[in-house]
Amino acid sequence: MRLLKSHEFRRVKKEGKRSCGKYLVLHISFRDPEETNRPKLGITVTKKFGRAHERNRFKRMVREAFRTQQHKLAANCIVHVFPGHAFFEATLVDLQQELLVLMGVL
Repeated sequence: MRLLKSHEFRRVKKEGKRSCGKYLVLHISFRDPEETNRPKLGITVTKKFGRAHERNRFKRMVREAFRTQQHKLAANCIVHVFPGHAFFEATLVDLQQELLVLMGVL
């Protein structure tokens, strides 16, 4: 379950709540529980962040952190993720913990 269309990203940014951490910046929105029973993830990384292999590493790590922690998240949440200022220092465990903290689970 991913955000793919630009109007979905805009809706989350407009209607959602922003949470900032050391490694991640999240926009979190909630939709009607009847729509689907799984959380959705969208990732945005600009060229300003770094080279292609660095951007791809960020996306891979965020997807894996989200995948392993999605059972703890609300079923109707939509998460839009940006890299934080210290992402290059992050491990997968750091991302998993920060994702849960920013989502309000921990």
